Amino acid sequence: MVIIPAVDVLDGQCVRLLRGDRRLKVVYGDPVEWAARWIGQGARRLHLVDLDAAFSGRHQALGALKDIASIDPRVPIQFGGGMRSLGAIEAALSNGAASVVIGSAAVQPGFLKAAQQASGGRVLLGLDVRGEQALAGGWTEQAGHFRGVVRQALEVGVRTAVVTSTHRDGTLQGPDLSVPLQVAAMGAAVIISGGVGSMDDMVRIRTAAARQPCPGAIEGIIVGKALYERRLDLAGAIDLLEAGPAGSGREG
Repeated sequence: MVIIPAVDVLDGQCVRLLRGDRRLKVVYGDPVEWAARWIGQGARRLHLVDLDAAFSGRHQALGALKDIASIDPRVPIQFGGGMRSLGAIEAALSNGAASVVIGSAAVQPGFLKAAQQASGGRVLLGLDVRGEQALAGGWTEQAGHFRGVVRQALEVGVRTAVVTSTHRDGTLQGPDLSVPLQVAAMGAAVIISGGVGSMDDMVRIRTAAARQPCPGAIEGIIVGKALYERRLDLAGAIDLLEAGPAGSGREG
């Protein structure tokens, strides 16, 4: 299991939103500088989101993506926000993304299959949920029960889902593990996002992951605001996950 710092970019700045509401943003500064900081502290993967593209469809963060990718080519970047065309996916991959996260457009199985083929299998499902409802359109539209979206993704060969509990995103109130664990039980590798605010949350996720039966698994945890607000130490969190659950006999 890996901890993945989030770098969300809006109007050229690294920001954090509360439950996806751009009116409730906190600005932290240069996204490239923050990415370099997380890499320097041991991050082995980054989650970069172009919020301008997510909200308006206009990609503004490709330059930041290219600059961040050049910091350390060994650190893969999963890039999301506005991945609604093959052209957008091609642009992301050509500017340094190791994989792309497809959210709203994932409810179109034909597009998801085409994206998976065009990217050489480098697509992650962006599953944004409120309760058990999948959301699209910047978290403003219901897209059906999450199970249907996951099944469509698995059928076209997408094996990893970034599951965001939108009602917890940016709250630091702890993650909602119900849907992520159900998605893992369906056979997808899961990256949990939304609500992580403390080391106790990391322990809870680690324990749940150790108990997760096959076929799926908890592959990673995206952390944003807790890092920027210094409520969570990245190096300490990495050490915790790599230690594995006490007495489990498993590695993180």
